[in-house]
Amino acid sequence: MNRIADSLTPVVFRLGGALLLAITWVLPAWNKLSGGGVPGFFQERFGNTILASFPGITVSFYSIAILEAVAGLLALGSVLIGEFLPGRRAPLLKLGALLSLLVFVQLGFGLRLIGDNDGAANLFFYAAGSLVLIIGLHLMDRPEAELDAA
Repeated sequence: MNRIADSLTPVVFRLGGALLLAITWVLPAWNKLSGGGVPGFFQERFGNTILASFPGITVSFYSIAILEAVAGLLALGSVLIGEFLPGRRAPLLKLGALLSLLVFVQLGFGLRLIGDNDGAANLFFYAAGSLVLIIGLHLMDRPEAELDAA
């Protein structure tokens, strides 16, 4: 039974991580990019912050949307090319997880900027999940000889 669990753990870890990232990012990115412009609530919330002058509300909004889309598409690409399969490395998924961490930092910064400390605190857990995924992928992708020496 242990052998089955041991052999399935990397597969489920990678597949689950990829699907979670895809769900987390693809739908929100699609909604932002297909919404017909910067929504009024975004302009209202961030119009009186430094983001309004640099880099600007439109750039801020679309940079979030594009980064979310790229992170989600990297995760989907990882699934499509089978990075979750035994013996495979997961460079696309790792890039998606790294980008996810940066997006969560970007979103957290914005929420702190407008004083939404509860929202920013909630993003900490998502960022921590990204870190766990990054660390797990990094450890799984290390060569066996390197693991034996550690």
